[in-house]
Amino acid sequence: MQNETQLLYRISRGDEQAFNQLYEHYWPKLYAYMESLVKSPETAEELVVDIFVKLWSGREWLEQIQNVGGFLRTAARNKALDYFKTTARKKKLMQAYHTDMVILSSRPVSDHRVMSEETARIWREAISGLSPSRQRIFLMHREEGLSYNEIAQQLNISPATVKKTMSIALESIREFLRTHYKDSLAGFLVFLLL
Repeated sequence: MQNETQLLYRISRGDEQAFNQLYEHYWPKLYAYMESLVKSPETAEELVVDIFVKLWSGREWLEQIQNVGGFLRTAARNKALDYFKTTARKKKLMQAYHTDMVILSSRPVSDHRVMSEETARIWREAISGLSPSRQRIFLMHREEGLSYNEIAQQLNISPATVKKTMSIALESIREFLRTHYKDSLAGFLVFLLL
């Protein structure tokens, strides 16, 4: 492999051949390290590919790296930690969901109707906290079943605006639920509907 400084300079200027050289040189080491952390060949491969994709997409600042091997090793460690946090969060959510479903299934039928009414009330309350334009777009998509393109045509706005508005609306609703109903089964069910 040629001098790393020159290689990084070439990559920062968009030289794919230089990037391939770097990739070929560091892939085996990075993959072996990642596999030792996550203990799964498939997951290790996925995470290492993601590191290299991000490296290429942020190539403009590569010239600033002094030690590529150290940088990639740190990136791999951080990526593995993120993976473990995400996996733990999903596992915790699934366990909570399973526990709540067991509780829900053990309730009398009349409680299910109350739960549905409570869930609907929380749903309406969460949506009512949105601005009128966000409410309209959210309801057009979620309750009327319109696509982003259909909403954009009806409201004479761009699909990108619809997508951005939906993203903001969903985050507002999630935040509302986290703040007001974090210990409520009905709030949890609404959260799952998002």
